[in-house]
Amino acid sequence: MRRPGLDRLLRECEDGHAGGLVVTKLDRLSRSLVSWAGIVERAQRGRFNLVVIDQAFELDTPNGRAMAGMLAVFAQFEREMIAERTRTALRALPRDRRGGPVYPEAVRARARKLRAEGLPLHAIAQKLTDDGVRPPRGGARLYESTIVRLLED
Repeated sequence: MRRPGLDRLLRECEDGHAGGLVVTKLDRLSRSLVSWAGIVERAQRGRFNLVVIDQAFELDTPNGRAMAGMLAVFAQFEREMIAERTRTALRALPRDRRGGPVYPEAVRARARKLRAEGLPLHAIAQKLTDDGVRPPRGGARLYESTIVRLLED
């Protein structure tokens, strides 16, 4: 993800126009371990400090660097857990409440019947397309991914 404001601030620190970067919370600066590691590397290479206020650490001490690494791991873990809970909750909702395409029950039943007959996903998609089934939001044909969703519901 591009973050032009952050990139500008980091360049200013690297160029010596600022002695460091202070943030209130780690997750406001970075939400992935890879991104955080890149920022830490830039700070160490550019010889500027990073300060995270709510965690009370700075990168200019060994303890601060160790704490920063651990917190980044847990921040990424928390983000992944939130994403997993969101996916689980969305799967539990009926298709018409998720915002995705809704197909009539007859189309889903036909897809299940064709799958039970042993047809592969691409063949089911082609057969339904040949029978005139079109994506609800436009499009010329159905794809394997559509059939997977039809079978899941």
